[in-house]
Amino acid sequence: MHKKSRLGNAVVPSGMVTAVLNTVTHRLSFTIAYQGLSGHITVAHFHGPAEEGKDAPAILTIAPPYETGMHRVVTISPAMENYLKQDKVYINLHTIENIKGEARAHLIRSKVDDKLDQNVKEDPLGVPGEEKASGTY
Repeated sequence: MHKKSRLGNAVVPSGMVTAVLNTVTHRLSFTIAYQGLSGHITVAHFHGPAEEGKDAPAILTIAPPYETGMHRVVTISPAMENYLKQDKVYINLHTIENIKGEARAHLIRSKVDDKLDQNVKEDPLGVPGEEKASGTY
């Protein structure tokens, strides 16, 4: 995704989101890393349900502070859990210059039942029933 900054320079945001959903506790543990945004993040949301490349309303606001490498653990609704399992959720990072969203990562479930991604911190309350997902900007 290419955007123009106020100074006319090309800004090319990039980054990655890694997430682990615990289907027993309904807790979602995720880490967001990014670089190249036009400015500070004003708000960040999960959006859904949507196929990749389609728009959807915000379904969960990610609490500040916003910084690269931020890690959060949240309890999610049954509807959001279903959207995640169907690969119909994306994260959108909003900035002052790009109010509708500057960087967007669609979360796609991992097909590998491997160890937790090393970039994601384990949920201290975690129990069996975890599913991984990730997306890039």
